[in-house]
Amino acid sequence: MATQSPFPFLDDLLSRVTTGLRPPAWMVDEVQRRGVLLLNHVLMQEPEAQARLVRLAGRTLEARWRVFTVQLSAQNEVPPITNAESSARGTAVVTFHTDTNTVDFNVSLNSFPASSVVNIAHIHGVPGANNGAAGNTAGVLVNTSLTPGTVNLVNGAGTFSFPSVTVSAANMQAILAAPQNFYFNVHSTLNASGVVRGQLQ
Repeated sequence: MATQSPFPFLDDLLSRVTTGLRPPAWMVDEVQRRGVLLLNHVLMQEPEAQARLVRLAGRTLEARWRVFTVQLSAQNEVPPITNAESSARGTAVVTFHTDTNTVDFNVSLNSFPASSVVNIAHIHGVPGANNGAAGNTAGVLVNTSLTPGTVNLVNGAGTFSFPSVTVSAANMQAILAAPQNFYFNVHSTLNASGVVRGQLQ
């Protein structure tokens, strides 16, 4: 059952005041100008952003990206994990920037034993083939740069991020054309060939 306001005259007053309410043109212009100034200030604090702007000076840019949210599980490995890390899980958000041929990796892991040590992580697959499809294994195609000792799991959980990892244009095109033929996985000391895995689909 719908409830009524105990102060209906206030509802009516607010309705009249806000109807047709528009900010003046000078205010819109000022907000836009200040937004550009803020963006410029932020970019000028980042050497990598400055270098990219220098490289792209005079060019028309179109930002293009594609995001995969990959559900990782020890049971997706080939063969499935059956030892102490069999319940390990996680999520990898993998963002492909086709305008810069770079990839961002943001990974969270959970349900590992307290003693687990995470070492490396990659995208696996072979361009133009289905070796990396579910149920198959394939070699490393894109390395995240994760190294042993980078991630400290606390109570069996942890996170890591690697932005702007360079990928060749050909490999990126191959992955985006058939993402189901590529997978992301994380390797541990106990399961050196892979402990959690998920397809890019």
